[in-house]
Amino acid sequence: MLAFLARMKLRQTRGSSYFQFVVNVGIITANIRLFVPDADLSVYLLSACGWLAATAALGYIDEFHGIWKEELAYGSSTVNPFLLQMAARIERIEDQVTERKV
Repeated sequence: MLAFLARMKLRQTRGSSYFQFVVNVGIITANIRLFVPDADLSVYLLSACGWLAATAALGYIDEFHGIWKEELAYGSSTVNPFLLQMAARIERIEDQVTERKV
């Protein structure tokens, strides 16, 4: 039962992320309609493409500078310290295996 709930939670999180992507485009176009009532289709398309480019650039910066790695490391050390212990054990085993090969 717990495994089923865990899988459903992960699926829901991924699905809501994709859904939020679509909703954000709708929010942008609604705000344009609110502040520029006589805007034509090109304004909507350009703003949606601009939002897409800006968020992709932020994602690239996050990936390039490794901010996501720091975030995951922090989460692993505070939320699940077992992962750090497991990584240390794997490194010890790897060192022992390489010592025996030499």
